[in-house]
Amino acid sequence: MSHDLPVTSHIVRASKEVPYVAMVLRLDLGILRDLSDQISEINLGNGGAQALDVHETDADLLDALSRYFLLVNESFVEAAIMASLILKEIHFRLLMAPRGGMLRKIMWGLNRANDISLAVKHIQESYLLPLNVPMLAKKVGMSTSSFHAHFKSILGTSPLQYQKQLRLMEAKWLLLSGHTVTSTAFKVGYESAAQFGQEYK
Repeated sequence: MSHDLPVTSHIVRASKEVPYVAMVLRLDLGILRDLSDQISEINLGNGGAQALDVHETDADLLDALSRYFLLVNESFVEAAIMASLILKEIHFRLLMAPRGGMLRKIMWGLNRANDISLAVKHIQESYLLPLNVPMLAKKVGMSTSSFHAHFKSILGTSPLQYQKQLRLMEAKWLLLSGHTVTSTAFKVGYESAAQFGQEYK
C-alpha cells in the first residue's frame, strides 16, 4: 500500500492452537533509495502499479520475513547485527518482486505519487468540509484534469469518491455506536440526511 486508503479487513482463521500472527514492517526510504539506485538500470517496468496491491508472498520474501520475525528470540548482539542485513534483503525482494511495480514506480519518480500523497493527507484532515478539487489540484501543482487523472491512476477512484468513502466509513462506526441517522449524516459532513441515506445504502 503506497497511499492511505479506506480499507476494512477481518481475520478468517485463528485459534488458541494456531493463533493469528501479524507483523507490520515500516519501509525505510533510505534503504529503498540506495537499492533503487543500484537496480535502476534494470528494465523491470511498473507492472500497472496502483496504490493498493494484494498478492501471495513468494518463498524467498517469506523466508526473509520469517528470519526477521524470529530475531526476537536471538541475543541482543545477534539481533542488532542481523536485523539490518535481513531488513535490506526484505527491501530488495520487495523492489524486485513481480508485483513490486508500485514501489519501483514511486522510487524512480515515474509519477506524481508524492503530490497525490499530499492531496490525500489534505482530504483526510478535512473530509468533513466540502472538497474544492480545483483548489486542491493547484495546491499540489497540477491542473484539475491532470490531478484527476493522476489521482485515479494511483488510488483507483476520484478525489470526491475518496472523500465519500472516508465519510461513509466514519458514519458506519457512528451508527454502530448508537448515533441516529440524521445526527450521523451531519457529523460526517452531509447537508442532507436523505442524500446520506441514499449514498450509505
